[in-house]
Amino acid sequence: DGYKFKIFRHDADDPASLSDSYIQSLCEDVSGKIWVGSSSGTVDLFDHKTGKFQHIIQETNTPQKTPNGPVNQILVDKSGNIVVQFRNKVIFIKNSVSDKKDTINFDLEEVLFPPGLLNPFITILKTGTIYLFQNLSSVYYEFLQASREWSARKMEYESLTYTGKPEKLNIYRAHEDTVTQKLYIICNLGIIRFYHGKAEEIILKYPVQLLQQSFMDKDMNIWFCKHDTLSIFNITKGKLKFLTSSDEANKVNVILANCTFVDRSGMIWIGSKGYGIVAINYRARQFHHMDNTSVFSILETSDNKIIVNSGNNLGKTLDLATSTYTDSINIHKAKRYFDNFNELTFPSITDKKHHRWFTDHQRLAYIDLNTKQTRSYTLPLKQTNYDYSMVSDLKEDEAGSIWVATMEGLFCLNPDVETWRIYKTDPSDKSSLSFNSTFSLCFDPVEPSRYLWIGTNGGGLNRMDMSTGKFERYTVKNGLPNNVIYGILRDNRDNLWMSTNKGLSCFNVRNQTFKNYEDKDGLQSNEFNHNAFLRSTSGILFFGGVNGYNYFNPDEIETNQIAPKIAITDLLIRNKSINSGQLNGPSPEAPYLGKKIILPYRDNMITFEFAALDYTAPPKNQYQYRMEGFDHDWVNSGNIHSATYTNLDPGTYTFKVKGSNKDGIWSEQSASVLITIIPPWYMTWWFRSLIVALLFLSAYAFYKYRLNQTLKLMAIRNRIATDLHDEIGSNLSNIAIFSEVAQHKSDDKNDLLKKISSYTQTSMDAMNDIVWMVNTRNDRFENIINRMRQLAGEVLEAKGYSVQIDIDERINSFSMNMEERKNFYLIYKETVNNIAKYALGSEVRITMKVNQDDVMLSIKDNGVGFDTKTINSGNGLINLRTRANALKGQLQVQSMPGEGTEIILKFKV
Repeated sequence: DGYKFKIFRHDADDPASLSDSYIQSLCEDVSGKIWVGSSSGTVDLFDHKTGKFQHIIQETNTPQKTPNGPVNQILVDKSGNIVVQFRNKVIFIKNSVSDKKDTINFDLEEVLFPPGLLNPFITILKTGTIYLFQNLSSVYYEFLQASREWSARKMEYESLTYTGKPEKLNIYRAHEDTVTQKLYIICNLGIIRFYHGKAEEIILKYPVQLLQQSFMDKDMNIWFCKHDTLSIFNITKGKLKFLTSSDEANKVNVILANCTFVDRSGMIWIGSKGYGIVAINYRARQFHHMDNTSVFSILETSDNKIIVNSGNNLGKTLDLATSTYTDSINIHKAKRYFDNFNELTFPSITDKKHHRWFTDHQRLAYIDLNTKQTRSYTLPLKQTNYDYSMVSDLKEDEAGSIWVATMEGLFCLNPDVETWRIYKTDPSDKSSLSFNSTFSLCFDPVEPSRYLWIGTNGGGLNRMDMSTGKFERYTVKNGLPNNVIYGILRDNRDNLWMSTNKGLSCFNVRNQTFKNYEDKDGLQSNEFNHNAFLRSTSGILFFGGVNGYNYFNPDEIETNQIAPKIAITDLLIRNKSINSGQLNGPSPEAPYLGKKIILPYRDNMITFEFAALDYTAPPKNQYQYRMEGFDHDWVNSGNIHSATYTNLDPGTYTFKVKGSNKDGIWSEQSASVLITIIPPWYMTWWFRSLIVALLFLSAYAFYKYRLNQTLKLMAIRNRIATDLHDEIGSNLSNIAIFSEVAQHKSDDKNDLLKKISSYTQTSMDAMNDIVWMVNTRNDRFENIINRMRQLAGEVLEAKGYSVQIDIDERINSFSMNMEERKNFYLIYKETVNNIAKYALGSEVRITMKVNQDDVMLSIKDNGVGFDTKTINSGNGLINLRTRANALKGQLQVQSMPGEGTEIILKFKV
């Protein structure tokens, strides 16, 4: 999958494993199943859904007209049938019909080859025609579908224009152009175009013995091997190119190649005989790699040749017109203009006045190329020893000023007035130059008169606004691969190309994005060198490093526009991988097929592994994933190709993942898998429903119990009130009557009878109060107010008081329990009695108001009043405050001698 291999082998204890571990051929059918042919002649069918191999062809299930031998090819015909080629026969496997079991039934038909063929191979055209070719013979065969026989044909190639035509035609491979339906036959003459049984022309005269392995890519290139070199022939352009590796180990792989393949993104795969696999990114050839020694400078001569300095003043010349690369120059002996300056010194520029500028550690100077006059300017810096030259780069702006990149900052010289401007880093100013050590300069490709780009030795990339002197910084945090910028060159598409200590970086100035390239993309290495960069007159870019140099046309560096397929490659539960081949596991199917997986609640720690199936640079592939039902949005995981979820709640989730290739092209569809976590019994809907029902029944039962208890209590209270009224009240009433009669009949007015009568009357009043308080009918405030009015009339009006009662009607809807009613009424009663006894007034005002759930009672008279400081501690007032506290209320007493008294009670209902 680009990260790791999953290996399938023969297992004697597993009947669903491979028949043989020595694999000779592979084929994917129209349904996506993999057909596997072995060197022993067995054919297996691998089903991704079950992870099992079904054995289709074995020694016991074939007609056995001849021995099988190794499986040389497995192909799919126009109808979707499988064609298996052996050394001397083919077996046609007809379309399958599924039965009720896990296995699939097939019809097998065996057809022998004509006798005496040498290394035969089959080619199936898009039209369904089947050709049989062989080595060392111009005779080929066409399979007749009706008679199921081979019909011999002879390829006429004598008319082909070819010097030294061989007697026998040795055919190695044939490839079809499915658009024109023409065959391209690779043989010992080269490559022949073949159409309707005729050899039309030889399009490549290449009379060497070619290896059998070859293929045609989507760009109409035929790839084939010659010794340790890959040959690439473009059918459309008729051009032949060669590709060889600088790695000796890879050359061995090519020499021993026995299979080749091109994947959907254009990667070339070469399998060798025992030496592993070579993967080639063909796009990387656009970064032409030359030489293998460290390059220190690259310069262009006046005749447009490239001089490459690899040290010791030895230069090589690259002529792009002829593609020749020769040792031809000694830089030390090159023609000098004056003193230490010569044509090949770096850095050097020619300005608009035809002055050629040079520099050394102390001076900036120019020579007039017309008059040969020179002039120099002393650099405004102290002499310091550095590993690099003091001056790294020179550039002239539109105003004619010379910009100088140095190890001590950025300098700008105005030659006309001989003045310098100096820009250095200021740690307290983030808009200053990020680092004093500067390596390269480049004017902005979009606004060259305003912006200057500066590459630094560790401070990343800087953009200077020349109108303000302010700098904007770009580092690895913004996408740079490395903060050391050796060289900056522009292309024709508003991009800046930069050499770093970690490859090349292409920066799009307009959208502010970086695209980075490494050695795997064809670069000489990831490390480049100081001073070794050049944009040629023709627009070709050169960058030198520790292992040679690269040159390329930026217009030819194209992104990989092939969107990769995305696959979920594994599913781990509690860090243990699911075995998709076991039906008794959590899922009988592979997780990447997107089917439903059901897990018990204890297995709610899940890890998904996934891969974008683009093999150009898998570590640079990017990923996004989302667990629907858990994640609110897509999660960007960068190049991490796994996702772990812990303690997922029971429920149904859909895990989705998308991937991109290294160029940021995202998969068109996401891969997904449906996960259902079964809740434990105590979290199931029926258990929760049962709990809710039990809670409801319990609450209802408790309510009924409390209601019954309340009704019983109310009945008891009513019965007590009735008994008190009927029995004790009646008896006290009789005693009172009899005592009054006795007083009237007694001549001496016995004091004892008076006391009996007084206590009896008091007891009757108290008994009436108790009966009234206990009776549940009096819990509502409406009845309380009626008794308050009655008491005021009986006590106060009898004493000649004018009583005014003002009651808020909203209080009628309130109710009080027995204890609250008792305390409230006794406060009221005692206050009224005190007024009747001590106030000696003529008016009483009783007011009750409601504010939300607060009640305020005010009783005010116009009597004699009293001093609250002396009377405040009396027993009467203490009783009133005690009852107010029982009501959880507040009692205020306001009185002054001669100004009456007001009692205010506030409490909540």
